[in-house]
Amino acid sequence: MAKRNDVSITDVIHYLVETPWNSVDARILVVAAGTCNEKPFEAILNNDPGLHASADLYHDNVSPFTTSEYQSIRRKLKSAEPTEVIDHRGEPAPEGFESFQHFLYESMNEKHFGKKVFLNVPFEEKDQAKTLGAQWDSSKRQWFVLDKTVDIEEFNQWVPA
Repeated sequence: MAKRNDVSITDVIHYLVETPWNSVDARILVVAAGTCNEKPFEAILNNDPGLHASADLYHDNVSPFTTSEYQSIRRKLKSAEPTEVIDHRGEPAPEGFESFQHFLYESMNEKHFGKKVFLNVPFEEKDQAKTLGAQWDSSKRQWFVLDKTVDIEEFNQWVPA
């Protein structure tokens, strides 16, 4: 018999945001922290009524979660009672973001992986930048690196003054 995963969830916040589907009143974004088998994580779960819930887990990457652990966390998040519900429906997106959901994901990414440092990479040097770890931001049409995940010194030639 498979070992049962020990999932503990704390700080559960439900954010209600506009949804692109006409039949659903609001998208529920569940933001929570917790542990699974004593490994800490933070998560954002799209918990849309009647649809498959998908979770993005943020953790230390030292010991990644197994598929079984991920599924256990997702199940627990779907049924977790919120400690707070915040309704963002009808509110404008924070400045510089296309939606509150985009803002929430970018904030979590920045917290765990670092700020985006945009680069001025000439087309001829894009492969070199990509090999070093640069990523393409299609909405801004510019290369960037996350300052917590790379040695920024390697990118000095492309960092704007």
